[in-house]
Amino acid sequence: MGITVVNSLPKTFSASGAIRLVGFAREVAFAHPNTATQAQHALTVLEKATTIVWDGDSHSQRSFTHLVIMLATRIRKGGAASGLQMPNLTAFVQTKSRQRFLDNWTGLAEDFDITLVLTPNQVGWDDLALYAMSETGVKSVLAFGGGDAVENEAKRTPKKTVRLIAQAQDAEAVTFASEEATHVVFWVLPVTRLVDGDVQHCGLLSMI
Repeated sequence: MGITVVNSLPKTFSASGAIRLVGFAREVAFAHPNTATQAQHALTVLEKATTIVWDGDSHSQRSFTHLVIMLATRIRKGGAASGLQMPNLTAFVQTKSRQRFLDNWTGLAEDFDITLVLTPNQVGWDDLALYAMSETGVKSVLAFGGGDAVENEAKRTPKKTVRLIAQAQDAEAVTFASEEATHVVFWVLPVTRLVDGDVQHCGLLSMI
């Protein structure tokens, strides 16, 4: 188990059953009852995926990326009897951020493998999401909250549908769009965060 660094997306990659994971990258209080509930909804969706793709964010226990660790823990505890398998993990990161990603994730990738796809440095951070979407063909996005970057990604996606996951039944009903789908589907979990005393809501809620 570990991290494989590649310069381009492997030809074996399949968008079928894959989902991109985005959200608040900091100040997420997983211990808060509402956030804990939203995290369980997120895990219900993610455990159905064949592949999870994200834009190279570092892991933090206060970031949406902590869902990857939570999912690995759930699957490990469930054991073979659960029938669950860890999805493939693919991350995109600018070449200049390669070492930052490796330093952050290497010690965590004990129960799973990550394929790290290096992108040209000229692909700016704000463009990385659309670059990854174009390269992979993944048409489903799970938003665990999300600030300006996530909102801007959605705004720059010409054909999209934004749907709310309000309760457990909604998470259970989530299906993944095929690579041939004409619209990208953003599944939104209404996670909030507290930053400097200000409660921040997911920017995608205004698009529903």
